[in-house]
Order: sequence, then structure tokens, then C-alpha cells
Amino acid sequence: MFSSGLDLGSGEQYVFIVRAKNYAGIKVEAISDGFTVDFTPPTEGNVWIGTPNMPVSYQSDSSKVVVR
Repeated sequence: MFSSGLDLGSGEQYVFIVRAKNYAGIKVEAISDGFTVDFTPPTEGNVWIGTPNMPVSYQSDSSKVVVR
């Protein structure tokens, strides 16, 4: 797959490295714990907001979505 200048291999593990420097010249670096590329198409399923036995009409927690 080729996208935005990246040539990623399926099954390969990669990490993100972000480096920043402010106007005072202070530098910082953050490294992700890694991710594995998987080009396998997803299987069809359902998306629930809440839980299957307690559905809700809105989502107040923007940090997660329950997917089953």
C-alpha cells in the first residue's frame, strides 16, 4: 500500500517518533509503543453506543465507543 509517501508492509510493526523544539530551544521527543499494519478488510458487525442490553441515544464519553 502506498499512501501519503508511506510504503507500509502488512504484518510489519512501526513506531511513531515525534520531535519538537520550542522558541527557547528546548527539545522533546515522544515515541509510540508501536503498531502493526494489517490490510485485512474488517468483518461486518454492529456498533453500539452504550451496551447491547442498555442502549443510549447519545454518547457523553468521547474517549471510547463500545464495538461488538
